[in-house]
Amino acid sequence: IWNYHVWVEAWMERLDLRGSYGGWQAVDATPQEPSPHSPVFTLGPAPVAAVKEGKNMKYDVEFVVSEVNADEKEYLQQRDSSFKLVYSNTYTVGKKISTKSVGSQDRNDITLTYKYKEGTLAERIALEGGNNLPPTDMFIDIVPASNVLIGQALKADIVVKSTASAQRTVDYVVKIRPVTYAGSLGPLLKEISDHTSVAPNGNVCLIYTTVVHIVYYLNCM
Repeated sequence: IWNYHVWVEAWMERLDLRGSYGGWQAVDATPQEPSPHSPVFTLGPAPVAAVKEGKNMKYDVEFVVSEVNADEKEYLQQRDSSFKLVYSNTYTVGKKISTKSVGSQDRNDITLTYKYKEGTLAERIALEGGNNLPPTDMFIDIVPASNVLIGQALKADIVVKSTASAQRTVDYVVKIRPVTYAGSLGPLLKEISDHTSVAPNGNVCLIYTTVVHIVYYLNCM
């Protein structure tokens, strides 16, 4: 268990996430492992509000939960190779989460923004709720075309991956809208609604979509 660790917070809107997850986001410039949602070493931006609630969601929220509110447990291996829990401590991890105060060198305690008060029912529900969510076996990734110039069509592949042992049918709705640097959404350029079958065991189904130049030019320029 680390006795000291540093990460960065950034304030931003999260229009890409469903729910009220705008505000402070945790971003770690020294990630410890590849993200479950990316093949590269990365962490964040993880909404601090989601960390407090123990959410199991993308942007490595569950990893930050473990950094600030994990339970310390020790197991003893038995003769039959099974493991028996012999020690548990819920107060070891995340004792003091701090940042520098504005306008002074004093420590600003922000522990309660990352977790409920240690030992309370709310804290236990948040932690156990995050741990007990069923793992997903369906993954979606959007792969945009690179080096698209003005006057060319916008193209993207929506990649649906399945690690399930059985075939799955996916109902999907794709909406394409421009967004400004300030997070304001523009008009709807295209909407696709359909369903597709995804083969089991990691097979991939590609949904191809494109927006021709004249559509985004008339609506965005």
